[in-house]
Amino acid sequence: MGSIQSQDAAGQIYIQTDQSFYIAGDTVTGKVYVNLQQNFPSNIVNLKIKGYEHSDWSERHQRTVSYQENGQSKTRTENYYTYHKGRNTFFCHNFPLYSWQDCSFMPAGQYTFPFQFILYNHLPGTYHENGSYQNIQYKSNIKYKVKAEIISGKRKIKDKQYLVIREPLKNLVQAQYGEGTVKPTTCCCISQGTSVIRCHFDRNSYCPGETAYILADIDNSECDLAVKSLECTFKKILKLKSDSGHETVIIKIIQIRDFPGCPARQTAMNENRRQASIQLLAENGTLIQPSTKGQLVNCQYQLKVECKLEGCTCCSNVPDVEVPICLVSPPAIGYGQVQAPVNWNPQVYDVKNVVFSNDYMYAQQAPINNMGGMNMQYPQMNNNNQIPYQQQNYQPQPLSSQQQPFQQPSQQQQCYQPYANDYSAPQAQINGTQQQLIQ
Repeated sequence: MGSIQSQDAAGQIYIQTDQSFYIAGDTVTGKVYVNLQQNFPSNIVNLKIKGYEHSDWSERHQRTVSYQENGQSKTRTENYYTYHKGRNTFFCHNFPLYSWQDCSFMPAGQYTFPFQFILYNHLPGTYHENGSYQNIQYKSNIKYKVKAEIISGKRKIKDKQYLVIREPLKNLVQAQYGEGTVKPTTCCCISQGTSVIRCHFDRNSYCPGETAYILADIDNSECDLAVKSLECTFKKILKLKSDSGHETVIIKIIQIRDFPGCPARQTAMNENRRQASIQLLAENGTLIQPSTKGQLVNCQYQLKVECKLEGCTCCSNVPDVEVPICLVSPPAIGYGQVQAPVNWNPQVYDVKNVVFSNDYMYAQQAPINNMGGMNMQYPQMNNNNQIPYQQQNYQPQPLSSQQQPFQQPSQQQQCYQPYANDYSAPQAQINGTQQQLIQ
């Protein structure tokens, strides 16, 4: 989350929300601060609110081309590219925050304009990723922003802030369970018995940078093949869609970790069960993007635990368990106050409660497959008490009455990063007992 400002000789304007992030369906509250050293030839302070998603990608293909050379017919293989893009606007409104009816200019002075608005409860979460996958180069964004501005002809005083919006969770944060049973064969037809794996996952929702903990019970007592290792995989599935309806699916393995297995005709259960963990970060330790369910940009994550059996089992399945998990945006680190200028003593106006309606739309988005812009429908989700438990005690810092914000924090402070060092080791509730998981 950051603020992007332009200044004018007449003065400055700033906008800041009271929290570093919001959940779809929340009430967003904030303030616009104006500091004018001289009159400005406009009598309206505007508040613009916009949410949108963009998808852009290119696909590299090959084709065989025939040509003539020295009277002979030849062929060659060449690359060519197809380009796809999608644009979808959730809302795009311009509200008059305050206007001076008795004059055609905004008088010099200091002003604070509080505002609030309610987010739609079906919005997808904030997302931003540029990358490559096989023959695809792609960009994907889901962004939300608020802007305050005073405009007079070509003169403009404005400030913009991007919002971090979390998508509501469909389910309460809770442990997950799954099991897999197979009858492996070798040499395509020789039965080797039965192998079973049962997995307990500590949660179904995490913040990027956290560690997922898993307990695995292996029943290999009726199998003649040893489980060489347990392979734990963290996987991302990103689906992009264009305005024309073209789709592509990008599947990336983010992390793989191996853990001890189990000998043939033995078990690793109860007090001997295997303990596994995997950190939810990219291989180079960088931040990964949260889950989101937009119409054009849809990103989901999965955890998979698989038994790696000895011998040639290429013609049979192996025991595995795969569960979906949700990653939510962490709050911004260092989301702070802008510093008030000297002798800051503003005139504070009443809270402006703005409501989205077609009367205040300042741009009309063309429909996307008959489901564009304001008419898009997402599944309704209940967002009560659905923040991962580490975040439930998070409280944004209120604005001090003695120090009204004005000078912005640095851009570095306003970027959100994973709270990798702030989390205590999670607990898993398994079979009615509380067991500390070991990393």
